Amino acid sequence: MSRKVTLIHIAGAIIFLVKTTSAQPFNKGVVFIDGGYGFPNLMTLFMKNNYALGSAVNDAKARSVGPILAKFEYGVSDKIGLGMMVTYADSKMYYTEYGYGAGGNYTLYSYHLSAPRFGVLGKINFHFHSRNKLDPYIGVAAGYKSFIMNYETADPYFHTETLWFEPIPLAVRFEFGAHYQLTKFIGLYATGGLGGPLLEGGMSIRMPHNSVDLSAPIDAVE
Repeated sequence: MSRKVTLIHIAGAIIFLVKTTSAQPFNKGVVFIDGGYGFPNLMTLFMKNNYALGSAVNDAKARSVGPILAKFEYGVSDKIGLGMMVTYADSKMYYTEYGYGAGGNYTLYSYHLSAPRFGVLGKINFHFHSRNKLDPYIGVAAGYKSFIMNYETADPYFHTETLWFEPIPLAVRFEFGAHYQLTKFIGLYATGGLGGPLLEGGMSIRMPHNSVDLSAPIDAVE
């Protein structure tokens, strides 16, 4: 009797290990919702290098927001996911510089530059070797992106204006990343890519399809 019980335990352990090894966090019908922050803000670096390094510029200060990213992905198969991403970033530069006023006087003026960007892109991800808690993928995204440069100053010879830097409001991104599940619903994600932030990362919400086995090993850390 004890041998039968032992064999049953061994068989159960083998079945558990097989399920643990073969389970994958990405399946057909699964939904991922990601929210994260990117680094660096390349436009802020550009503004620093082009406006804050002049010999006549004083008190230059730069501020950044984002890139902030929100992503949605739906598994159309066990290997391919379709979705969209929304991005927002802003870069601000404040500095002062002397210039000639309307009366010919040499006056110190302040300048405020800002460059808000907003994008909505469709994306496709290819998932490979998705096992246990780790889900690596490569992806490509393309869509709309607005890009505006604003100047504000009291300098009468520096006209306040809004300039469009991209005649075609198009964005394309290539990226490589991975999800890592902390529980069967909550995880982390990180990516590196071109066409946006070089690095990004944040939190991830996983909503399994009804057919997905919720006893998969991503439960183990709950």
